[in-house]
Amino acid sequence: MEQACHAGCRKSRLQSRALGDDPIVRDRVATLAAEIEAGLATPALRAPPEEPSSIKTIHEAMLLFQQASRAAGKSSGRTADRAIIPSVSEKALPVYFVKDAGLKEQMVQGQTNPLTDTTYIVDAEVQLVDGAPKGYVVTNVHRVIEGDE
Repeated sequence: MEQACHAGCRKSRLQSRALGDDPIVRDRVATLAAEIEAGLATPALRAPPEEPSSIKTIHEAMLLFQQASRAAGKSSGRTADRAIIPSVSEKALPVYFVKDAGLKEQMVQGQTNPLTDTTYIVDAEVQLVDGAPKGYVVTNVHRVIEGDE
């Protein structure tokens, strides 16, 4: 006897029995279940722990602004200020300033363009993530060297 399973398909009563009745399928399911249980019993491989963020302090380093906003210097959050410290990285990174120290104002108050004509000698904390520099916090300004010096 045949029965319809969907349009254009016909199954015999023998073909329509449950898959669990098939000894080959049943053995394969039991094998897979045992493999899964064994895998759950063994400890999982752990990813190597990420190196936590760290801070490296540098003293009397040259800083060159690549981008600076007119706003006061920020100590956290998003900042538009970006600079290069060549001894750390050739890439422009975000620059933050110690809170309430007025360091940014001290740095950009000169007559010349702070982006093109000025070099700064600063102490800074380099923020490292997995060993790579991700930003600077200026802690002290030693000297401002204007373009014509």
